[in-house]
Amino acid sequence: MDGILPGLIAFYGANQPMSINFATKQAPSSFFKVDEMGLTVTGDLQVFVNNKLAATIEVITGEGSLNASLNNFHLFIKLLTFFITDGIVLYSEFGPIDVQSKINFLNFYAYLALPVINVFLAPGFPFPQEYFGIIRIRDATFNSMDGYCQVGIVPEFI
Repeated sequence: MDGILPGLIAFYGANQPMSINFATKQAPSSFFKVDEMGLTVTGDLQVFVNNKLAATIEVITGEGSLNASLNNFHLFIKLLTFFITDGIVLYSEFGPIDVQSKINFLNFYAYLALPVINVFLAPGFPFPQEYFGIIRIRDATFNSMDGYCQVGIVPEFI
């Protein structure tokens, strides 16, 4: 990790247990476009070494988008983008942090990870067709439009 966060090994020593946590500061805002939807988040990226807070970087703007479709009672999701546009260092125990280089690093690896994550999402998520033994869904649709998302169902009472 010293390549990503220079000074970490000099301060804590090599081969120390480390974890990274991301916590949002407020509810994400969403956006909807034709066949695309997404979220904009603000939060803190915290780095812990030996269960002690080593650094906090505030992600001022992080955005992600996806395409979602409903077919044969399966929700299919494909991640399209994820990137961080701005951030600041709130705390660093081990020295200065070049935030822009960390943002570039995270954005690059997010770009590389999207196809891998999409492989796991490809089978979709099945939705039940029967609820409470009294309602059966005969058909369902889901569409993302400019400014809103449209969901339709055709229920049938059993």
